[in-house]
Amino acid sequence: MNMWSIEAVENAVENVCSTLDIGLEKQILDDYKMGKYPNFLIYEKLRDRESDLAIPAVQKYLISCRSYLEQPCQYYDIFRACRHVTFLQVLSNALRTTNQMKNHEEKFSIIKNATNYEELEACIFELAVAHQYISNEHVSSVCFVERHGSPSPDLLVSIEGSEHYIECKRYNRASDVNYILRNVVREKLSCILHLFKERQEGALFEISFHKNPKYISNWTFAI
Repeated sequence: MNMWSIEAVENAVENVCSTLDIGLEKQILDDYKMGKYPNFLIYEKLRDRESDLAIPAVQKYLISCRSYLEQPCQYYDIFRACRHVTFLQVLSNALRTTNQMKNHEEKFSIIKNATNYEELEACIFELAVAHQYISNEHVSSVCFVERHGSPSPDLLVSIEGSEHYIECKRYNRASDVNYILRNVVREKLSCILHLFKERQEGALFEISFHKNPKYISNWTFAI
């Protein structure tokens, strides 16, 4: 699948709009392409700047993708459009299986109304995870856990008759150090995790590292 083909992006835009029952803000799109809103797609974490318009973040995704499809135009934010074109297709793909997910209505409301990228993308991530589970032949059901003000898992998944609660966590890759550290820890713990999987046993571990884990032998974690 070519995620950058005109057909793929057009299909994603159409599917998101039809599934969520939303329309594209054409006037804002036209004004954006003329250069009226140069900071329109700005990411909120860039604290020293503000977006030009306060509208649902999914509209920014749609407008950004349409600007990609309607090249050439007077103004085009190529760097941010790259992110939006990819993420919108992830969302579109997940939406194709939401009819098989229980309690997905709240997620639709968040996607339609969230005004910042952080909230929108967290919801897209949860839908994408749910989509991966529901697409697995060993999974019979996926249900979004209702929130009642207190922290709770995101999904309840039934895998071969056994129910599992899933907490979706997006890893912050703000620095290479965090990314490398995570991979080292995963490598060190893989042997013990596989052992419990083979035994079909559950366990809860809390491990504190007091030095760089790459200098710790894998055998230290062996049982």
